[in-house]
Amino acid sequence: MKVGRLSSAVLRTAVLKIALVAIPLLLPLAAYIGRFTQMGALPMRLAYAVMLALCVASTLAAAFVRNPFVRAGFAVVFATFLTFWTAYEATLRTFMTYEAFLAMLHARAFMAEAVRQFSSQVFSSAILGLTLLIGISMPPPPRTRRPVMETLTWLSAPLVITAITMVAYSRSGDGLKGLPGHDVTAAYLILLGIEISHSEAAPREPVKLASITRKPDYDVILIVDESVRGDFLDVGSSSGVISASNRHSGLPARRAARSQTAFMTAARAR
Repeated sequence: MKVGRLSSAVLRTAVLKIALVAIPLLLPLAAYIGRFTQMGALPMRLAYAVMLALCVASTLAAAFVRNPFVRAGFAVVFATFLTFWTAYEATLRTFMTYEAFLAMLHARAFMAEAVRQFSSQVFSSAILGLTLLIGISMPPPPRTRRPVMETLTWLSAPLVITAITMVAYSRSGDGLKGLPGHDVTAAYLILLGIEISHSEAAPREPVKLASITRKPDYDVILIVDESVRGDFLDVGSSSGVISASNRHSGLPARRAARSQTAFMTAARAR
């Protein structure tokens, strides 16, 4: 009797675990179908189906790793990546390309402001990430120890992520649309690491400008694009960079007015 109740409890726990992992993987079902239909040719559709199946299977395999520390590591990393990915797509309603991923990393200083502005999207994405975190972290049902299966559960996710990274690398960052967000984010991070390791950028050096002893007898003409706000200069703001646009010494009145109008137009641009 006790054995039967124990088996029933183990079965319920296993079903709950699989359900929690499956929810984040199945929610983008419409995106999977849309991507499949966009592929066109049958070989491309088959290739996409294989990549998607491998990503889903590797996530499930990570959830069944017996070692609790390794399993918890997968859970934290995948949940974090999924939250980041889902928040981006929920906010902008578009697929995050590799270029967009880099732009997001470069704009990380404005993360707090973005969270405040899009708090509902971030919160719902965090709930989805938490679902995946709990699903992977839950202990798997007891089973007979098999070294080959244990090795596969450990290596499945890293191997699949490496494979899709190679696809993205061969296509300059493209080719991962329609795959689970945590796998794509991991692949983008690997691409970024490869890019940084192969970067040949020279070290930053201080700029050396020759100083002059006499006052220059020429003017600097600023041509301001309409996307540049004029209050970044000294137009309408005392904290901007001094441009002397309010002092048109030696200029005819008509030219001065035209210049001032141009700066004020730029100040209104957003």
